[in-house]
Amino acid sequence: MSNARQATLVLGLMAVALTATFAIAADGDRSVTLRSGAIEPGRSAALSQAGESDGPERMVVRFRKAPGLHEKGAVETAGARVVTALPGQAYLVTVPRGREVNLSAIPGVDWAVPYLPQDKISPEIASVASAGADEADVIVLLHLFPDANAAAVAAELTESGLFVEGARSGSRFGRIVLRMAPEQVESVRTELSERNDVFWIGRRHRRTLNND
Repeated sequence: MSNARQATLVLGLMAVALTATFAIAADGDRSVTLRSGAIEPGRSAALSQAGESDGPERMVVRFRKAPGLHEKGAVETAGARVVTALPGQAYLVTVPRGREVNLSAIPGVDWAVPYLPQDKISPEIASVASAGADEADVIVLLHLFPDANAAAVAAELTESGLFVEGARSGSRFGRIVLRMAPEQVESVRTELSERNDVFWIGRRHRRTLNND
């Protein structure tokens, strides 16, 4: 298999896997719809969290047609890195720290806006409430950007007082497993979403036997 066909296949598999995790398809408009909500054109870069300015810039780039290998190459030639494909004809992109990249000027791009903390919080985490139905500990899954060091992130979270059950760096994405009381999820989910190394916060539900 040629390198070009391999790259196309990898992007396709990434899109399928990550769409199942945090995205839903949207038809008929120019938005990019994740499970956390819709990302609209015209979002101001000023809305980015000031605390994220120390690291790489995370951007959502939507194209006028479904992007493929040519569009991925154009993004990377401009100086950015494609993290993964998104629904709605888009890529999640990282711009390395200190590099000026005009993503909107790339041929075929419809719009480019910041990927913000609220885009990272799954409905299952957003709905956790200390006064609600959740009584047992919540298993929180932090999915990390490829440039994150999972072991270093785990050490920082442990030092901050969170209980880390596990951490691993995959071939592309890292993951941290946290155990928290519902009230702790309420108090730290926004702070976790503001981390530059986190791209999605999900929940793992426990499996129980039918007669439990």
